[in-house]
Amino acid sequence: MNLMKAAMMVAVSALVATTALGKETSATAAGNGEFRGVWLTREQLMESREALGTRLDKLRDAGFQRVAIATQVRGYTALPDSKILPQWPDLKAHDEKIVSWLVDETQKRGMKADSWTEYGFYAYWTPDKEKDPSRGVILDKNPEMTAMTADGKPYHHDPKLGYFYAFCPSNPKTHEVLISLYDEMMNQAPFDGLNLDRIRFTSDSFCYCDHCKEAFKKETGYELKAQFPKGSGEAKAMSKWRSAQTGEFVRKLSEKFRKDHPGKMLSSAVVSPDLIEEKGQDWPTWIEKGYVDAVMPMLYGNTIDTWVAWIIKRLGNDDKVFYGIDAGQGMPTFARQVDKLRSVGAPGFMVWEGGSLGKILDQWTTYEKEKSGK
Repeated sequence: MNLMKAAMMVAVSALVATTALGKETSATAAGNGEFRGVWLTREQLMESREALGTRLDKLRDAGFQRVAIATQVRGYTALPDSKILPQWPDLKAHDEKIVSWLVDETQKRGMKADSWTEYGFYAYWTPDKEKDPSRGVILDKNPEMTAMTADGKPYHHDPKLGYFYAFCPSNPKTHEVLISLYDEMMNQAPFDGLNLDRIRFTSDSFCYCDHCKEAFKKETGYELKAQFPKGSGEAKAMSKWRSAQTGEFVRKLSEKFRKDHPGKMLSSAVVSPDLIEEKGQDWPTWIEKGYVDAVMPMLYGNTIDTWVAWIIKRLGNDDKVFYGIDAGQGMPTFARQVDKLRSVGAPGFMVWEGGSLGKILDQWTTYEKEKSGK
């Protein structure tokens, strides 16, 4: 009787895990149940419905099971009629209902569709802050929520890309607004899951806003400074505190998500192991505490072996880790990295991104057939 009960419990656990992680097998999926997913960016949202339909057909035929659709872009939402953010103007002019259509078409082809919150704690982007002084709708109304550098800058400047404004990761108001936004997204279209992104500090230059200074002092006893001596008690306290802030957001989001959207997958794109401390994103703990169903570490380099070894050492060969790899490096590198992941028994991979994958997908499909002898 005990053995039968135990067997039933194992079967039920397996069923729940399969449902949450979406590891459905099909005639086109890898025979071993390998997870295959891809991020579709705002560039793909600007394609015609005909082009997107063809793209989805090819993904299905290549055994892809999950498509993460950009829904939070540049300080806007990709969905219409939000009470929190305006719809991205470019998309509204192009096809304001493209996301709902894309979710439906993805599911018709037997794949899962996730709401991918690409910008996460990033609140706004502009190529020129002089011509466009906005910090985005939310921060313009609530400037105290802005992430700040130690020298008082409210933005991160990338010489190639422009200016990025971010929410303070530790501010409870940030958590409240984004949790409401993501819940709204899940209710606006029949998504199968929520794929988080940029749930992290912009860099180790952030955040030194008034809220962070007050909270850090209260919780650690130290004054928040731009530079602490490496290895000092202050530096260790700061590292731990920053990770706790992002972790608390994911915990609160997870609690609401599981209550309001049972059976749907909560996952997150996360940084490579070498950036965990700089970004304050202790994602292995998110997995260990069950805050998320899966993570996609973004291993966007020519060689991923060291990162893969670190992850396996830290978490074991956890079936909740789907490795993020970059199709933009070309077919030989992509194929080599997929082969590497298979050689260590990884459960699957997530591809950055739809446009780059589309350029090599036919080659990769041929490569797969030749390898399997079909």
